[in-house]
Formats: sequence, C-alpha cells, structure tokens
Amino acid sequence: MIWKFVTGIGKSIINTAQFIVPSSIASLGNTGVEIISQDEQLAKDYQKLQATQLKLQYLQEQNQQNLAPKLAQLNPQKAKEIKHYIQTTDNHKLSEQIDFEKWRWQQEKSLQLQLLALNQSLQTQVLNYQRQSSLQVLEEQKKLDNSPLWLVTSDIINHNNTETNIPLRVFFAPPNLQFERIENASNNILELPNLELTIAEGLRQFLLNYTTSRREIDFLAGAWVSKSFHSEASIKSLFSVFKTEPTLILESEIDGKYLNFRIAHWFKNGVNYNYRPVISRLPYQEILFNSAKDRALVWEKTRNKLMELGKKTDEIDQLYGGEDVQNLNTLKQEEELTKAGINNLKFTYLVNEEDFQNLAEFLIIYHCIFTGLVADEYFLREYQLPPLLPTLISGLIKDIKQEQLVEEILESINIYYEKLYQSLSQSHGVILPELMLDFALVLSEISHADWASNQAIKSLKYWLKQRGLLDDELIDEHGIEPHLSRLKTNLTNGDRQYIEKLNQCLDKLGIEEKIEADFEILAGELVEEEAEIEEIPTDLTVKNTEIIPVKFTGDINQEIAIKYVQGLSITKKYEINPKSFIDDESIPRPSMRNELISLAISADTRYFIALFLGLYNRKYHRRETQLLYVRLFDFNTGKPLEDFEVNKSLVTANQFSPQNYEHTIINNNFRNHLAIYSTIKLDYGLSSKNKNQINLYQRHLGEYKWKKDFLEEDVKLLAISNNEYYLAMSDSKGYLKVWEIYNNEGKNKDYLLPHDHQIESLVFSPNSNILVSSGSKKIKIWEVETGELLMIINHEYSSCKSLIFSPDGQTIFAITDDKTISQWDINTKEEIQQFKGHNTTIRNLAIHPKGKLLASNSDNNILKFWYIPTGAELHNLEEEITAMAFSSDGENFATVNDHTAKLWRSI
Repeated sequence: MIWKFVTGIGKSIINTAQFIVPSSIASLGNTGVEIISQDEQLAKDYQKLQATQLKLQYLQEQNQQNLAPKLAQLNPQKAKEIKHYIQTTDNHKLSEQIDFEKWRWQQEKSLQLQLLALNQSLQTQVLNYQRQSSLQVLEEQKKLDNSPLWLVTSDIINHNNTETNIPLRVFFAPPNLQFERIENASNNILELPNLELTIAEGLRQFLLNYTTSRREIDFLAGAWVSKSFHSEASIKSLFSVFKTEPTLILESEIDGKYLNFRIAHWFKNGVNYNYRPVISRLPYQEILFNSAKDRALVWEKTRNKLMELGKKTDEIDQLYGGEDVQNLNTLKQEEELTKAGINNLKFTYLVNEEDFQNLAEFLIIYHCIFTGLVADEYFLREYQLPPLLPTLISGLIKDIKQEQLVEEILESINIYYEKLYQSLSQSHGVILPELMLDFALVLSEISHADWASNQAIKSLKYWLKQRGLLDDELIDEHGIEPHLSRLKTNLTNGDRQYIEKLNQCLDKLGIEEKIEADFEILAGELVEEEAEIEEIPTDLTVKNTEIIPVKFTGDINQEIAIKYVQGLSITKKYEINPKSFIDDESIPRPSMRNELISLAISADTRYFIALFLGLYNRKYHRRETQLLYVRLFDFNTGKPLEDFEVNKSLVTANQFSPQNYEHTIINNNFRNHLAIYSTIKLDYGLSSKNKNQINLYQRHLGEYKWKKDFLEEDVKLLAISNNEYYLAMSDSKGYLKVWEIYNNEGKNKDYLLPHDHQIESLVFSPNSNILVSSGSKKIKIWEVETGELLMIINHEYSSCKSLIFSPDGQTIFAITDDKTISQWDINTKEEIQQFKGHNTTIRNLAIHPKGKLLASNSDNNILKFWYIPTGAELHNLEEEITAMAFSSDGENFATVNDHTAKLWRSI
C-alpha cells in the first residue's frame, strides 16, 4: 500500500525540470576579475579566454563592429591575433575553393572546446584563491556562528582543494522524526530507528557509484542541526560562505503530521542559489499506517496457515500476533465501515521499527533520485560527463511492483534529461551532438533500448540541424537510417570523434550499418583547399573616393561563357501551389482564399522563399482575417524546411485585395537574416488606415527566429548588407536610413543625405562598406559607417533600377530607360558600356561570381545572357521569371516564378 505515495515522484521530477536554466560560460564576477588582475599568469590565461570568446563570437555572428568594445580590453598582441583571425575568416568566406560552412563548423567546434577547457581551468584557479581568502578569515574561528553545520567551516573549504575536478558537496538535513511524537507507536519512541542514519546509509551506498565513475561527491552526513537552523535562512547563510563550492543540500522537515522535502544547489561561482520544493505536505503518518496495514494482511495469511495446522486462534494471537492482531481488527472495522459508505472516521494503527524502515526506504528513493539528477547536471555541465542515474534507477525502484508507476518515473526522468540537454545548446552547442551520443551509449546499457535509439536519433537530428541539413522530411522521420544517409555525404575531418561514438552506439543498438569515412583524405583535402586560398582584402578602405578591388582567381573567356549558357538545362523543377501552403497541417486554419505575393532566391541558390497571403473567415464576424506567411524551401529537394507567420496579430479587412500589400523580401542573402516589409491597408467604412512594419528574422541552428520589428511611416526599398551588419531603407521622398542589425538593439544610424526624388534601387558593395542608391538622373555612393557621400554619378536616364555590383566591387549595373542595361565604373564615374537587345521592360539582373557573365529577363519572358567584357549577347531563352540568381560557385542558375522553381545547370 505504501507505494501509492510514490505516484508523486514523476510529477516532482517534471516540476523540477522546469527550473533548469540555460547553461553559459560562468562569469568570474568582480571578485574574480580583481583576483586575476593581481596575478600575472592568471591575467594571461584570462586574456586567452577572452580572445577565444571573441573568435567564437565573430565566427557565429561575423560582425566585426560588435567586437570593438571587447577588443579594446585585450592587450595589443591578443588584439592583433583577433584581427588576423577575422581576416582569415573573411578570406575563407569569400574564397571559391573552400566550403565555408564546413570550415566554420570545424572552427566553431574547436573554439568551443578550447573555451570550455580554458574556463574550467581559470574557474578552478580563481576558486582556489577565493578559498584561501575565506580560510584566512576563518583561521581563528572554531565554528561559524549560527551555522547549520556541526563541521568546522574551514575543514570543508580546505578539503580536496587541489583536485582538478572539484567535487560536489552534498549536505544532508534529515527529517527529525526522533524528536516528534508519533501517535500510537507500539514502542518507546527512543527505541525506533533513527531515520537520519538509515537514509544517510542509503545515500552513501548510492553515491559510491558516482565515486567509482570519476564523479567525485563529498557526502557530508551528520553535519546538520536542523532544529536550530533551517529553511531559507540556513541556505542563504551557507551560500554566503560556500559559494565557491559546488553544493547540494537535501533538506527535510516535519510539519505536524506532514513531511516536506526541498533541495538547494549551486555550482562553481554561482551568483545565486536554486532552492525549490520537491515534496510538500507528504502525510508520512499515513505511510506508517499503510505499512502497518500491510503487516496486518501478511499476519492474516500467516495466521490462516497456522490454523490449518490445528493451532487455536487465541493461542496464535497471543504467542505470535502482537500489535498485528490489533491492527488487523482495526483494518477489518475500517473496511466494513468504508463499504457501508462511512468514510469520515479516523483509524489509528500501531507502528513499529519495520514501518519506520519502510518509510525510510520510501524517502531514500526520493533523496537518491534527486541527488542523482543534480549530480548528473553538475558533471555534465562542468566536465561533459554523461548522466549516470539512468543506469542506477532500476536498483532504486526494484521494490515497486506496479509497472505503470515504474514507467511514469522512468518517463519523467527522460523528460528531465531532455530539458537538461536543451539547456546546453548555447554553451555546448557544437559538441552537443557528441554529448547526446555519450548519453545514448549510457542508455544502451539499460533495459530500455528504445531510450538509447531515440537519443541517437536526436543527436543525428541536432547534428544535421546545426549544418542546415534537417528538412521537414527528416524532422518527422523516426528511423535512424535516413539520418545516417544524409550525414554520410556531409562529413568533415572534424567529425572523426563523433563518427567513432556513433558507430559504437550503432553496434550497441544492434544496427549493422556503420559509417565509413577516410578522415585522412578529408584532412588532406582541407589542407589542400586552404593552401589554394589567396590573401583577399576584405576591408575596403575609402581614400579620395578610390575603392580597393577584391581579387578573384580563375577566368571565363567568351568561348567558355557561350558553352556555359548554351548548355544550361533544367535539372530540377518544383511546382509552387499557394493553396497547398494554406492547407498544410502546419498551418491549422481552414483556407478560404490565398494569394502568392512574392518569391526570392538565396544568393547561394540553396534555398528559395515564398511569401503568401491567406484569408480566413473569422467565426461570428463577417470580416475576414488576413495573414502573411513565409515558407522556406530547399532548392535541392524542393522540400519545405520551415514556415512562419509574419504579422503576428490578426488583421481584418472588408475586402480581399493583394494590392493592399506592398512587400519586399531581401533576396541578396537571406541565409542568416530575412527582412519583410508590408503595408496593410485596413478599411473602416469611409476611412482607411495603413500599418507599416519591417519584420526582421535571424536564422540560427536551421530555423528563422523573430529578431526585431521596425515601424516606419513610409518604406519603398530595403537592402541587407552582404556581411549582414546593416539594413538599409529608403522612402518615397528619397531619404535613406540604415540600421545596425548585428546586435539586438537595432540601432538607427543618422539619416543620409537624400536624393531629389524617390530612390529606385539600393545595393551594398560585396564587402558591405559601400551603399549605392539610384534615382532619376543620379547614382550616389555612400560610406556606410559614417554616412559620408563619396561621389555622385550623373546620368541622363529617366530611371535607374535593379542595381547590382560586379563581384570585384569596381563596377555597377543598372536597368536604365526600361529596355537597356548600363555599366558604370564607380572610381571614374564613367559609363563603360550598354547592353541593348530587349524589346520590353527589363525586370531583373543577375551576375555570375566570376564577373564575366550577366543575365537579364524582361516582361515578354525573354531571358538573355551577356558577356560583360565585350557586351555581346550570348544566348536567350523564353522563360517566365520572378527572381533569379547564380549560385556562389557559379555551377548552378536558379529561377522562380509564380508557379514553378527551377534549378539549371550547364551540361
């Protein structure tokens, strides 16, 4: 009967999981920084840690300006090292010989491992200094005043202070039932077992498993005087003295006939402690009484057997029954009255040592489970050691016979670890797939093999998600083989350790398929690729309006260009059906009408994006709800990767009209940032109101997340810089506005000098230092950082649209007078040449990364290719196009229209 009270364990575990906070590199605090400044070697180590943090930050954000304040804090040598690293990273990003994403992940993984090791080492050294300071204060103090501990504080602080892995201190504040009067106890209370000793021994045996697994735990039983000092006061007092020591406190207290159990813990250099209830108002007396009932029922069976042997009932009860006779009679009375519907009477039972032992076993389960959870969290966060509790839990709950109850406990523990691993995504993100595999190997040792399989699949999904390879098909896939297939084709030399662990896991799971990769060849390829990189200047300097060019290797002559464009053939084609978007289960609203608004292609042609408008009937209203949705597609598979709603609030309109929307999707590079502008006209009878908003999203770990909204009265054009530091906007009056979007503040830079009329096109230079705007009769070139107008190119055209830069940043192309393309040298301000041949208005331009091939399309669905050095038309096709782009390697050409997306390749 007593195990029915264990039903609360699962709920307690899940509730505790809600308090897990995201892990981050621990702050040293003001005291720590002061200690470092007084020690030369510590100061050097701290500079190294800061430099590693800045490298990782730049690699993740690729935002040099955001590093400036922190860079100023480094010594000149480290600052120079960071600048060189930035230069190297930018060179890799611009190089055509390097797969930048693979190189970036290898670098990020290496830096994050270095950062974790440096932080651990530095934290340990600082803690030792802080310990010595505390010991000096406590040197003459035998015992801390008002301390909840019997132990001398200095003995605890000084214990194991030279160990590399700092142990977790576990304090035990037991329930003091020996001080409480237990109603109807059969013996003198002083003769009943001491729960502290029993629970402490159970904990001690449990924690031996951690000590033998390289996880040091310093168990401090018998140190607590809970009667004189308890609850928040004792925790706060301990934290003030032991904040340098990773600590867990297990605290129980008696509240009348109820028992409360709470835990408090903090890890290295914690700025605060975590104190939360686990059990509140547990009726421990009922547990004792239920144990007495169980004994009575066992006695009844024994008595029946003795009676079968011919023994008399009175004799049996007198010789062997003891308090079990009275308890059985009481139980029969209770059952009889309960059956008659009388439930409001209280019955008491005689309890003995066995009942207290059962209560202790019950409390041991609670204490051990939550000690294991906190210990696993500590050793995983600090030392990347996989959890151990799952391999020990079966031994803890072996006496619980109800299978459903056992499964509930196991499932709640599984939920706890899911939350724990999610909390590591920021601090341990790059190595998290390996940590998940470590856990899968642990789970493979227990009877729940499906746990290990699920954990391995989660690891693979996270590995693929980090690299942008997890599409909708794999998100919903529960088998392991499809994930392995995707992984095999995207390995790098840095994945050696992950693959070794993965193969071990596959073997444990009984999966015959293994990942085979020649990492020596992969390493050699990487070295060869890096050796081919030229020094590419990435920071354009502006002096006397002269722009230093960006160098590119290789060349394309006219013969190669003709062969390329004439050989272009559709290799992949996907139908775009807006209705299917709205009817998709991921958007659970019944569609009434919908309209595809805009399409765009990423600069590397790996993705394309659809922006569409859906209208829905609002229940109980005649008006309709308008919703803007974005869906991202993988151009290689045609599969949708994700979708999200742009306007979060419901907007109503009397009439459906796509013309009510003005919109822009930034299509020069939406791999990491996406900006969408919409003007929504709301009709209110005879009046109307416009709502104008720019929604900015940032892509992280394979998903777009909302970053910031910008509200503007008037927006006509948007552009995002190639380095994704800046977002530029122009309005109908010819003004420019630039935001810094690399930080969360979205700082607004000063207005730049306006054009005389509305701006028709905006474009950033390849290195993002220059912004070019075009309008009637003028092209203006600005320095982005200062807003300085560098030069004005005067021309005689009535319009100048669709500006694009050449890859070397020296010339710009624009559609002029609708049917002509003009090319200007931005250093000399001269028009170099014109490209003529279209008979109707030209809509879009795209340039090949080698800078020798230009593509244009017009209203009559004619797609033309031009050889830039001579201005010659090379080839033309009939193709309806909304947006188009060459891939960054120049191999593919992508086009989309309102109905289809096509990927072209020269064959």
